[in-house]
Amino acid sequence: RLAYQERNACEDVEKRLELQREINESQEAEAADLKGRINYGLNGLLLTSAEWHEKNPQACKKYFLFPTFDELKAYLGAFWPAYFGDKVPEAKRFATSLPGKKLTHFEKCLMTMMRLHGSGERLFDLKTIWNRSEKSISKAIKLWAPKFGRIGNMLSILDVPEEYHVASCPQPFKDANMEKIGGLVDGKVIMTAENRQNSPLKRAAWSDKVHHGGMIVLQFCTPCGLIFHHGPVTYGRASETMLIKHEGENSSPLRLAQKCRNGDVVEHEWPRRLGKIPKGWHMLVDRGFAKHSMFYPNKNLHLFPSFAGKRKQFTKIERGKDKTLCKLRWVNEANFARMLYVRSLQDIVPWGFIPLIPAAVSWGFAMSNLQQPFYKTAPPVAPTPAPVAPQEMDDSSSEDEGEDDEGQDSMQVDSDEDSSAEEDRDAPAKRLLSPNRPGQGSPSGVQRNSKKQKNGSILPMWRRMW
Repeated sequence: RLAYQERNACEDVEKRLELQREINESQEAEAADLKGRINYGLNGLLLTSAEWHEKNPQACKKYFLFPTFDELKAYLGAFWPAYFGDKVPEAKRFATSLPGKKLTHFEKCLMTMMRLHGSGERLFDLKTIWNRSEKSISKAIKLWAPKFGRIGNMLSILDVPEEYHVASCPQPFKDANMEKIGGLVDGKVIMTAENRQNSPLKRAAWSDKVHHGGMIVLQFCTPCGLIFHHGPVTYGRASETMLIKHEGENSSPLRLAQKCRNGDVVEHEWPRRLGKIPKGWHMLVDRGFAKHSMFYPNKNLHLFPSFAGKRKQFTKIERGKDKTLCKLRWVNEANFARMLYVRSLQDIVPWGFIPLIPAAVSWGFAMSNLQQPFYKTAPPVAPTPAPVAPQEMDDSSSEDEGEDDEGQDSMQVDSDEDSSAEEDRDAPAKRLLSPNRPGQGSPSGVQRNSKKQKNGSILPMWRRMW
């Protein structure tokens, strides 16, 4: 009996040891798996870890479009102080969760940013990285994408006073005598996949600009590159004229009446949309926007490249003027290139991502404004008067000052420009507006070209087209 009891006790000890050995092996396997994931695999624990971002400094720029992880958290605290502000407890501010638990606000925010511009990860990729179901990830993105769109509108739809235009005018615009440019406008078509199930939507998305289905958006920026307004994202079939007309019809100023303590009522007014261009300032546009001045509340003059019409080629004066205009309009294209840092908008956007395009466009324009400015403007310096030679005084006195009879002497101006181009073929048309005008941007004070003037003014041409 004693031997039987001893044998049973030994068997029980061996079973316990075997069970403990199995538990230890499973724990060691889990630890090795977790260690391998932390060292080699990309997952949600790594993307929310500040130590990992210090070892991989390029990851934050790649997935979240911010230079460093600390800068990302600082911006999130400024955008949504209720979730990531300084008053939020540190345990909840940038917290993470375990698989199977409820997602935190920080994880939902990072998921949405990866969906927007982390190379446009698919839901399956996000499911693998964050170890969550596609349904949970879709709900998080649906909740946070409009938040990014609202922040993007706050950073890209701005009130720009006239003093800012004067102080931020870049030197290339001053060299071209275009200090009175109040804005530049251009359109961008984001190509999308075609909807083969709904024929009306397929026709509405077709764009003649890219000969493909897409969504179109307009962008307005200052000469220094600051985006101060952008239109709504619409189907590609909408023309630029239709979009500008829509913006003009909804450009009434925003008025707010406020009652003071002494009983007086003070009314504040803020311009909106096309009304943000100050009166007396001009727009630098492409040929597609040449005839849109009538839609602006202040009827701002539009400067645009020449039209060939029925002619076979442009004149030398027109080529020089158009070259200067195209050089100054590069800020529009640069802003659209920065918008495409949101990589989900590149190439052909899949049909499932189309509901997120408005939020992605607004966020892309916001990120463009947060980048380094295009120009570094110096403080304004008072111009020194240059000595006037007697010959220049004779030339200026001999110029025609009758600006009202444009229809009668337009042929004479054309002959003068052609003769000046033949006389000096090496002199480019550097100046777009005459430097001796009494009022900047005012067409009434611009002088005519003379045969001896090398850098001819092209404003008479603009006035005939106007």
